[in-house]
Amino acid sequence: MVVLMATTNPARETKISRQVVKNSVADVGAVLDEMGASSVFLVADVNAYLGSGAAQALHECLANRSVTLFTRFDVNPKLEQVLEGLELFKQARARVILAVGGGTALDIAKLINYFAAQPVEPLEALSPKGGVVPGVPLIAIPTTAGSGAEATQFAVLYVDGVKRSVEHANIRPTVAVVDPVLTASMPQSVAVHSGLDALCQAIESLWSVHADEVSIPHATEALQLLLPNLPHVGEGASTEVRAAMCQGAHLAGKAIDITRTTAAHALSYPLTSRLGVPHGAAVAMLIGPVLIYNSGVGTVDCNDVRGPKTVLHRVEDIVEMFGCKKAEEGATWLTGLVVAVGSPTRLGEVGVTSAEQVKALAAEVNTERLNNNPRKFTPEAVEKLYADLI
Repeated sequence: MVVLMATTNPARETKISRQVVKNSVADVGAVLDEMGASSVFLVADVNAYLGSGAAQALHECLANRSVTLFTRFDVNPKLEQVLEGLELFKQARARVILAVGGGTALDIAKLINYFAAQPVEPLEALSPKGGVVPGVPLIAIPTTAGSGAEATQFAVLYVDGVKRSVEHANIRPTVAVVDPVLTASMPQSVAVHSGLDALCQAIESLWSVHADEVSIPHATEALQLLLPNLPHVGEGASTEVRAAMCQGAHLAGKAIDITRTTAAHALSYPLTSRLGVPHGAAVAMLIGPVLIYNSGVGTVDCNDVRGPKTVLHRVEDIVEMFGCKKAEEGATWLTGLVVAVGSPTRLGEVGVTSAEQVKALAAEVNTERLNNNPRKFTPEAVEKLYADLI
């Protein structure tokens, strides 16, 4: 299924509110026409833009428009790179931003659009106070099935080596183009890691303290799509598998847009920033242990105001979707899935072998991100979870 969908964003509503189930990339020209876009600022991951077929698919609709291209950013984008893109965007005076690539390209575009519209300097805008000015229309075209960034109201960057997240409804893209055709050329490792990220986002959304009647159906459907198809991603994946993964990743993105991520993501970030472990691989290494940890929630350490029974019910629902009955069994099943797709499951596999390294990892965990987790984490609990994974 090929889907062109306008993401829900009342603050930046356009007259585009339709869903097309075929040829969505070909429809981008019509979307640009409706937006009155004579000039376009294109943020793209060069390899993904060319390799996915997006460049060829978009050539005709961009040929008669003024296009400014920005590609100078890393996988883990730095503030300096965002500022470089911001300056280029201001010079271009483009009417629309078009983002093509994985989560990084989409986040860069979201940040440029956000910073450009604010009346304060970017560093001050990292922690918005009061009203936030909407930017120009932003069309997000993911070439991976993982981050769900095309559906979310937040974006991440690194400031002096520290991961920062910016969050506001005006950051969410105006239009998301979800086209599985563009994921056909994903390298095996990218397909696996992005798929694992989507899977973990769906799981974490279900047990998040912010899970509600809107997010739960999104996350549940995402898991129903991702679980049977993840083992078959990568080179040679069928059209049906790619479509299911794209839709699953998008739904997981919609779910975490409401709930945010929890402990598995919070604990994964030091593995990426400190050791260079790909994000999807890092969070997948931790999702099983966090599942077991959350299954031990009680009245004293419950973060969810609805109480531990609600949390335990959600954990049971997740485990049942794996075909298991107990959390330990579910965690073992998850580990088997991660192994089956060729991703690490132990910290020793990525170079963590000592107590000193564990302490260093634990010291870098952003405790604020742990507040979304249904069971409280003490510093000792963080260290123990890492240590048990060596």
